[in-house]
Amino acid sequence: MDVLIPFAKDKATGTIVAVDEVKRGKACNCVCLFCDLPVVANQGEINRPYFSHEAKAVSDEPCPINFERAVFWMCREIFESSNQITLPEYQLKQQDSQTNLAEVVLITQSSVIQYHSAQFPAGTESNLRDVVILNIGKHRLAVTLGFKGKDRSEAYYYEGVKTSHISIELSSLYQAFKKQNNGFRSHLTDVLLNQAAHKHWNYHPRQENAVQLFSEKCKQRHEELKAKRDAANQAYIAQLKERDRRAEKQRQRQQLIQVTSAIDIKNRCELLVKTVIALKNAGHIQVKTCDNCKFSQPVELEACQYCHQHHFKLVTLDDYFIKGLANKYWQWSYAENSLVAVRNKTK
Repeated sequence: MDVLIPFAKDKATGTIVAVDEVKRGKACNCVCLFCDLPVVANQGEINRPYFSHEAKAVSDEPCPINFERAVFWMCREIFESSNQITLPEYQLKQQDSQTNLAEVVLITQSSVIQYHSAQFPAGTESNLRDVVILNIGKHRLAVTLGFKGKDRSEAYYYEGVKTSHISIELSSLYQAFKKQNNGFRSHLTDVLLNQAAHKHWNYHPRQENAVQLFSEKCKQRHEELKAKRDAANQAYIAQLKERDRRAEKQRQRQQLIQVTSAIDIKNRCELLVKTVIALKNAGHIQVKTCDNCKFSQPVELEACQYCHQHHFKLVTLDDYFIKGLANKYWQWSYAENSLVAVRNKTK
């Protein structure tokens, strides 16, 4: 079966022509873009018009021409004969899975730019890919033409220089060629130069700053999250220590209860209460109660006169506090705790 060739070369002018732009049959006076052998223009009323090799002009080896290569050659001629192209909008989407940060940055809006020449790097054309370099003043724009879905490559390096890069997806041309009996060159020109729908950015120099800023945000957010995790871990460790401290305190209290008579506890509770009453009678409005031995003493003392510790609770000796003080101290286990503190001090 003949390959459906959309374009050929006019022998008289050397230009690339579409099948609907020439006369029918051999009168088209065209040759194959690849092998230079004569082709005929098949322009029937039912089937899609296309070029095919003349039966008598086919060489011993089949010509490697195909639809995609013919389109690439026409793309080159279109770019060479024009001086402007519509570029798509570029929104850079960035996401960091570790911090769950995500943002969309507008790198450039859709625009029409002027270029003064087009170059075609050697060795870039294959069956499904071709590259065009557009010279825009001192800048260059690499344009990848492809029939293989969206091109995922990033920057294009031309002569060792990192270059802005867009891709134009041409897969829609398969159906367009089958449906359009006329005007395929015009349709291709519109896709290449005027439309933005089939184009996407692979790389723009402005995105490097956006990537750097996002990287710094991610780093800062990572440090914040680490600080929160560290703080949470410290708080958890502190909770464990406090739990162990309370457990040890309870264990000591239980040991004290086992070896201390009820009389000792009662006597210590009475002594703690008498100390408070004595201070109140001496005119003290506020006193310090030692967190360790539970004895109360004047606020001006820096260290406990009973156990020499420095941790106190400030207490106001009003009637509400004094009322039922013995019962309060008993419920708060002040006597047992005081005896434990004294015992630990003497060990």
